[in-house]
Amino acid sequence: MIITKKEPFLEKEIQKLGEEFETYIKIKKKTAERVEEIFRKKQKRGILAKIRAIWHNDLITIEDVKKDIRHFTESVRINRYLFMLREYPDLLDDRTKRFIKKAYYLADEDVQKRIVEAKLADYDMLTGLYNRGFFVKKLDEVIQKRQESLKYKEEHELEKYEYDREKIKSFADFILTHIHYNMKHLRIDLSPHPFSTYIGKGDHRITMRPKDNFAKTYSSTMHEYGHALYDIQTHEDLHYSPIGGGTSLVIHESQSRFWENFIGKSKTFLASIYEEMKRINPEIEKYSVDDIYHYINLVKPSPIRTEADEVTYHMHIIIRFELEKAMIEGKIKVSELPRIWRDKYQEYLGISPKTDKEGVLQDIHWSQGSIGYFPTYSMGTALSALWKKHIEKELGKIEDLVKTKEGIRKIQDWLKEKIHQHGSAYLYNELLQKSTGENFSAQALLDYLEEKYKTIY
Repeated sequence: MIITKKEPFLEKEIQKLGEEFETYIKIKKKTAERVEEIFRKKQKRGILAKIRAIWHNDLITIEDVKKDIRHFTESVRINRYLFMLREYPDLLDDRTKRFIKKAYYLADEDVQKRIVEAKLADYDMLTGLYNRGFFVKKLDEVIQKRQESLKYKEEHELEKYEYDREKIKSFADFILTHIHYNMKHLRIDLSPHPFSTYIGKGDHRITMRPKDNFAKTYSSTMHEYGHALYDIQTHEDLHYSPIGGGTSLVIHESQSRFWENFIGKSKTFLASIYEEMKRINPEIEKYSVDDIYHYINLVKPSPIRTEADEVTYHMHIIIRFELEKAMIEGKIKVSELPRIWRDKYQEYLGISPKTDKEGVLQDIHWSQGSIGYFPTYSMGTALSALWKKHIEKELGKIEDLVKTKEGIRKIQDWLKEKIHQHGSAYLYNELLQKSTGENFSAQALLDYLEEKYKTIY
């Protein structure tokens, strides 16, 4: 059932978030006024002494903060503490600094209890930015399972063919027209790094990185479409609200990885676009759909994450996870990254990037401050296998559905009803429970990979 304007939860959530947003604006305004007042009196009294007087203490301790903060969204004082943390860190002991950071980024019920009892590492604060509720312990467990399941294979002769970049771009246009029901919603262009962006309601844009290798460009196009579809199918009442768009990047990446792997790499879907493949390179006619299927699903280490196959892909995430966690914990320096990156790739994948461009500089995430983002790709991939499992329970095998546009539309409608339409109204675990009745597990992905690749190889 698709939600409507009359559904109670929607109106309630929008009203609640609207009230919280108004409160937030008032808090920001009061904080700014208070800071301005402090600085106006700076000449009469030392600024540090004045701030100390506000809390009636010479040194702010974690006990002081705990008394003030019951919940991030309910307390004006967290904003003052953030100001202190930024401008006058010498007034806070180290333990208090860590507490304030976590209280801000892990805005969950009973923040204080979670922090004290779980004794979260600093890296958790950053992963919490992209998916509230996931922590290092769970990431370690899931990634360890992935690492144990990875195997590598030889190259495929179809890799050697060269493709005209203009034809590859036109093929990407064809793919979107083939799978999407209204091309007025989106467009595709070229960029050095593939991405998806939401401009506004009805205006969604994705980009592709033109490569001579057809399979790599094809996979990234399917991936970015999954992101775009999530935004496109958010309920119309949420588009200009605080809860429009994806609830977390794990959910978002589960959508992109779903389309990239379960749709784009399925044999029956490849059969449905086989004739168009031959148009971009007549040499493909020498190969059967089975050959193309093996080519698209080739398991082979690559230095580039976005071009990796669905098995070795997770080694790229493991490497980044280990490096950024070590950086945050102070175990390695940024200047050491290029060397350690090459060592890790040699150790985990048996290859080493030729340049930093195809090595440590290949992603945009760290350069824009997105530390803690990468694990969402692996977590999202595991989650996408759960979506597949439940779609097949309700609609039938995906291999059968993707044979026709009607079948693809059924998949899109299922994703809209269960996931997309809700925007950010639910937290990760709430949405997962509401959609599937299950808790997160990587087992569905591991089962899928084992079943698929033991038949291919």
